[in-house]
Amino acid sequence: MKTILIGCMALAVTACSGSTATKAGTTNTAGASNLTAANEAATAPQPTPQPTPAPRDLATLLGFDKPARCEPGKTLSGLITKMEEATSRGDYHFVDAPVTPPGYDAPVTVAAKQISKDDNGSWEFGLPLDGQWLGLHVTRLIHYSYFGGESTGLKIRFSDPQAQVAAALRNAGFVLSKASKNDDTARDLGLTADGDAEEYADSYLTPDGDGVLFTCDNYFEV
Repeated sequence: MKTILIGCMALAVTACSGSTATKAGTTNTAGASNLTAANEAATAPQPTPQPTPAPRDLATLLGFDKPARCEPGKTLSGLITKMEEATSRGDYHFVDAPVTPPGYDAPVTVAAKQISKDDNGSWEFGLPLDGQWLGLHVTRLIHYSYFGGESTGLKIRFSDPQAQVAAALRNAGFVLSKASKNDDTARDLGLTADGDAEEYADSYLTPDGDGVLFTCDNYFEV
């Protein structure tokens, strides 16, 4: 009986030891697999971060020949003409139409909006932009025409704080009125070269949602 009991005890111990060894072996194998996977993940080639594209430079597009007189440069004048021609459907009627600004690879839609029906009407032509000018972020160019009197004007929208916009514009030679347009803020530039009309300029800033609008007018009175 004792021998049998001892044998049983020995058998039990052996079985138990075998079981324990098997479990330990299984655990070690799983740990090795996890370690291998972690090492492979750590040494796997990582995706190369893509550089952030530089903001589009709008210096040429929004260039002014004479900032203090609100006289646009050749490129800007050409774009204004293109905006009106592309949207025109004759008889002072305009519709939204695509235009490819100088320096762009794809067209951008110009939004035509009638803002007055007096005489031949007043229309506003808005062109979305996304770039830098004078160190400021430009989001939109707006050209408007009062066809009854053939006067025109420009607006440029910025997403920067108004004080920052004012400082940059003044440094570039623009003259800013302290208030929005009224009869007292326009600057008399004298007679035109032919002496047929009086030339005026007016430029000022107005809040526009979370941005600011810069209006720069150059017009004539006979």
